[in-house]
Formats: sequence, structure tokens, C-alpha cells
Amino acid sequence: FVDNVGICGPKTRYNDEEVPVLPGVRRFILQHICNVEIALFDIEQANGRISGEKSEWGSSGISIVGYVCDENGRFRQESKVRKIECWPECKTVKEVR
Repeated sequence: FVDNVGICGPKTRYNDEEVPVLPGVRRFILQHICNVEIALFDIEQANGRISGEKSEWGSSGISIVGYVCDENGRFRQESKVRKIECWPECKTVKEVR
């Protein structure tokens, strides 16, 4: 069982440059579609299944495993950081475990 498969897009938008042989299709979108195709192929080869109902495609950013990922990079999710910072101090060995 695998949950939350994040597929990264390119690190740049290439100044919204279009693909010459595909007018109207921006280069970074085509590159991301290729990345998605590779991930889907790998999932298929592993006999995996994908829930269409739970899937999100073409998002500009996501929150995944305590991080926010978008075109600017990967950043810790502030709500998770605050939660950890508010943990009470451990007083016994048992609490540390």
C-alpha cells in the first residue's frame, strides 16, 4: 500500500516557452506530463492501482508528508513545525521513548 505519490515538475517554467512542434503547449507542461507518464508506467509495472477519485492532477503545489512543495521549492509545513515546537518537555526516559 502506497499513499501520496508526489510527481515533481521541472525546476523552471522556461519563461513559458512553447514547444515548437506543439503550438499552445508550454515546455514545462510537456516535461511534467512525461514525468507523470514515467510514474504511471512504474505503478502499472508493479500492478499498482490509482484512485481517480482521490487523485489531483496538474496542481501548482501540494502538501505532502509535512512539506509544502511548489514551483519555488520544498518547505516545511508551518502547522507541523508549530505542533512540534509546542510539545511539552520530556521529564522521564519513558517520555523520551
